[in-house]
Amino acid sequence: MNKTYLQFACLLMVSLLGLGLVGCDKAKKNNDKARSDGDPMVFVNNTLMNGNMGVPSYLFNEEHKWAMDIKGFAEGPAGTLEQGFSGRVPAVQGQNPSQALADYEPYKMQRSQRGSWSVYQSGKAANTRFEFDSANGLVTLNRIIENNVDLMVTEKFRVLHTSFTDDGKAMSFLLSSDIAGKRRLVAVYLYRWDPATATLTANTDAPYNYLYGKGYKVGWEKNEYVDLRICGSVSQDLSNPIRDALGQWKKALEGRLGMDVSEPLPLNQFTTYDQDSDKCRPFSDLNTKTITYVDGWSRPSDGQGRPAGETLTVADLQRGQIIDGDIFILMTEMQKIVPNGLNVRDPRAFETWQVRQEFLLTALGEVGELLGLGPVNGGSDASIMSASKNATDLTDYDVQAIQTLYPVKGFF
Repeated sequence: MNKTYLQFACLLMVSLLGLGLVGCDKAKKNNDKARSDGDPMVFVNNTLMNGNMGVPSYLFNEEHKWAMDIKGFAEGPAGTLEQGFSGRVPAVQGQNPSQALADYEPYKMQRSQRGSWSVYQSGKAANTRFEFDSANGLVTLNRIIENNVDLMVTEKFRVLHTSFTDDGKAMSFLLSSDIAGKRRLVAVYLYRWDPATATLTANTDAPYNYLYGKGYKVGWEKNEYVDLRICGSVSQDLSNPIRDALGQWKKALEGRLGMDVSEPLPLNQFTTYDQDSDKCRPFSDLNTKTITYVDGWSRPSDGQGRPAGETLTVADLQRGQIIDGDIFILMTEMQKIVPNGLNVRDPRAFETWQVRQEFLLTALGEVGELLGLGPVNGGSDASIMSASKNATDLTDYDVQAIQTLYPVKGFF
């Protein structure tokens, strides 16, 4: 579980966009601890991309307002693009979500004369514009004003994948760029922003650590069925921990939230998706929730979770609802605990209790995060969400926290 949001968010925005961000000073102190290595494209290897699909005309209403969220990965220092992009909600991890929402300046859409379109933000603090060129599938971030300073930054991204929800209230764009030989893989999410909608407030009856802060209950919509699909080349030994973890969470959520996991097909020792019908869509797709086993990406522990897991969630904070989530199991990190020189994908590696247990604990924590739980600090062994490796199954805290987040809603 990556909860750092450290140097990468600051570094990416400073180098990519020229922005100075709240929290960068703290991140700089951890520069030597926050480094990730690998090509970020490994997170979308062998996925089914649709490229630049444009935006349906029914979504264009210049009166509509949109919130933006950003996720993604970059080579080198340092980690995930989980926080820190100017204009996302909330702007900075740790900021009071209620205040972040109250201060938020939403985006609008606008058509251009040449048939392309733009998403722009304007306000006292920032003016950000993304230009979508429908003809060549490029996105240009062409201007930012930060604190009344015109930075005149231009950066081009290529559109790899586009998705929309059926109700037209959310869309996503998976973008890639290459700056000085270092690749960025960025998912931009836009969802409808309604100023009249009640903002997120902390619940005094929920003294648990959730994804956006203590007491801030943000979870899946009550009628949502969370169906996770296993993606990538996997064996039954690799998928068993996911099924076991889902089993524990499903038991805690019985009668509260429906969830399951879809097996890769066919399920044998090594599965390769070589047919489009068997491929998963990339993590940016709003209509699928995936668990992907990723090779070739390494990062250190942030002290708040296991370095072998990574979960990205997108939430509509006005409504307190998660609208997308995806889990990654980092096989390069898992390899570090495999004994006797065995490959982590070798079935013999799972004859070792330590390997089986690490996969299970990682899966339990990542699924907990996908459901809306946040890290438990202080080295406590009272939660599977703690950096401590003492908890071996869901604890009373975990069950109480998840059941408070998802009250009984009737029959599923």
